[in-house]
Amino acid sequence: MDNITLTFVESRYPRELIKHLTEKRNFLVEETSPGIYIIKGDILPIQIINSRQLSGEENIWLKELDIRLSAPQLLRILEEIARFGKGVQTKAYLDIIMRANETKLQEALQMGRTALPTLDEVLEGVGLTAIWEARGEAIGEARGVAIGEARGKEEMARNMLKSGFPVEQIAALSGLDVGKVRTLADA
Repeated sequence: MDNITLTFVESRYPRELIKHLTEKRNFLVEETSPGIYIIKGDILPIQIINSRQLSGEENIWLKELDIRLSAPQLLRILEEIARFGKGVQTKAYLDIIMRANETKLQEALQMGRTALPTLDEVLEGVGLTAIWEARGEAIGEARGVAIGEARGKEEMARNMLKSGFPVEQIAALSGLDVGKVRTLADA
């Protein structure tokens, strides 16, 4: 619980929410910097971010958490991610921005500045490509193992059939069901 903070990001001043928190819940609301409000008095730390009040230069990552980004704003985000390089942990942030602004992201990428990295380069730079490749390899390996095991069981059952073992005993020893062993016997 000590590592959890509840954050609300708004594009306007949340007057009614703050009124409710101060008057009905008796919480203390403190503006720690322009657009960032800390609410004290609840079991979880709460912060409210008014993205319109944030300085674009100082808070690019917070300010751009919006579902109404323009193509130039998205280009700026991609440029900043590329500028910081592979060491920046931007996976979750980039995922949120991409999901919330799919159409504008496509538009931004089509604008095609020469200095702008491709989406593939950005995804590779933040490590998402490697994660997806590793997941694909793990899934492929698991499927390969399962196929190999199934083929091994069938080969064992065929050999046992040739040696005259009863179908029920082959099923018990190979782990195949009786119907599958019978199908192999008929083949």
